[in-house]
Amino acid sequence: MDSAPSGWHSYASYPLRALCWLLLSPPLLDEHAPCWHGAALNPVLQFPRLWQRLQSEPVAVQTELETFLAQKPVRRLGLYAEQLLAFALQTEGLAFRRGVQIHNEKGITAGEFDFLLTTNDGYRHVELATKFYLCRQHQPDAGLMQFLGPNLADALGLKIPKMLRQQMQLGQTALAQSVLDQPVLSASAMIKGWLFYRSHNADVHTPGLHPRHARGLILTTDELAALQEPACLLPKMAWLAPAICPESEVRTVAEC
Repeated sequence: MDSAPSGWHSYASYPLRALCWLLLSPPLLDEHAPCWHGAALNPVLQFPRLWQRLQSEPVAVQTELETFLAQKPVRRLGLYAEQLLAFALQTEGLAFRRGVQIHNEKGITAGEFDFLLTTNDGYRHVELATKFYLCRQHQPDAGLMQFLGPNLADALGLKIPKMLRQQMQLGQTALAQSVLDQPVLSASAMIKGWLFYRSHNADVHTPGLHPRHARGLILTTDELAALQEPACLLPKMAWLAPAICPESEVRTVAEC
């Protein structure tokens, strides 16, 4: 069996759910959208050995994953996602280098490769990013600029083009070529995440985004209270995969 597990959403282990979410959830961007001008998005990565092991010995995989993550605990969600991908590549038996920094003659970091996958002829560069943005107010002509991050200057429409324009070209720079022991043959961006909408905009489509990208709802505390639904406050490191909250962690809106 080499197919991905269909029941991963119900895994009790959050790290296992996060691993499967990272590898199996729809990407954030539509690689066929004209606005990306043919940029290499959504790399095809195959993990038949990992899927087979999850089908036959999920407890063993869970233990190995938790041990792997515990070796170097992180507090940044992007680094956590990188650890998950590194575990998947390692489990698959693929040769790779991670977090390879390129420094100029003054010792200043000029760029960093998230992952360099080794092939017979050179490296395959895979850049990984996880994004969480709020749709402020849907405006058809605003495109990705209407998706905001931690501050008003942090728009998805600024972050993605910069990443594709700068980071994805790192392997073609003379500096990187002078440092690496093999050429970089290709580069692609693996961009996952969640975009959050107000309910009346929940089904809108924005050019450039994958039509099945992960979506969430924006609710005010008053709106949440009106639903009379229990709530669970998730720590940031649990934002990747859909949550399964133990009863002991469920609260009323007032308690949150």
